[in-house]
Amino acid sequence: MSNFKEDLQKMYKRSGLKGEGILFLFTDSQIVDERMLVYVNDLLSSGEIPDLFPQVCVCVCVCVCVCVCVNLHGPFLPYQHTEQ
Repeated sequence: MSNFKEDLQKMYKRSGLKGEGILFLFTDSQIVDERMLVYVNDLLSSGEIPDLFPQVCVCVCVCVCVCVCVNLHGPFLPYQHTEQ
């Protein structure tokens, strides 16, 4: 089961941090533990798998994504609502 979780972590890092397109191909014969279905269900329903990464890793990933966005699109300003 830990191998499956590690594979999901690698998939998320490749698609999220490296921007690679990912194809997730999964058949019923590959299900070795019913908990795998919980991960797949979370992936398909929301795209988020709770507790897939430790909190420290989530913070690092968010910082990397922000840096990549700033490098690609320049600094951004917080949204400011203006009355019309």
